[in-house]
Amino acid sequence: MHSSTRRVNGWIWTAALLGPVTLAVGATAFHGGGGSGSGGNGGGRGRAQRVRRDFRLFATAAGRAAVTSGKARIESRPDRDREKLAVEVESRGLAAGTVVRVTVLNPAAGTVEFTAGELTLAPAPGRPGQVRAELELQSENAALPAGLSPVTEINEIHVSRAETGEVLLSSRRP
Repeated sequence: MHSSTRRVNGWIWTAALLGPVTLAVGATAFHGGGGSGSGGNGGGRGRAQRVRRDFRLFATAAGRAAVTSGKARIESRPDRDREKLAVEVESRGLAAGTVVRVTVLNPAAGTVEFTAGELTLAPAPGRPGQVRAELELQSENAALPAGLSPVTEINEIHVSRAETGEVLLSSRRP
């Protein structure tokens, strides 16, 4: 067996060659390191790297019934002391004025779900019958809500109806 590790666009990719088949066994964000060396576990320029990760939000049974979709993104720019969480939600089956809650799981901050914020769905311009809302939280504008930082450790995002708690979208496949 032969394995190799490469750093590409701020990610560390590890692959193992098993006979004629190459099997990728991992990819992790590279947060940089302090040293002045090169390669390995972070040397390089001696400053932290930008981390950007997209989350696909899968509709639960309730989300499919409400024709709901969404996506999320986290970004971290340690060199600028900036973190960001952005979530977009769209629906054809929910009414304008419906309030949805965005929650996250961040093991670095604890073992409970943390509320990122609530959104009120509004008619989507130029899209009859569709409602949408966006949540964007940035640490450069104000402190992030409790449990969100560091955003690079967020591993699940959920969108639920605020009044019932019914989960509509989840980054974990239902």
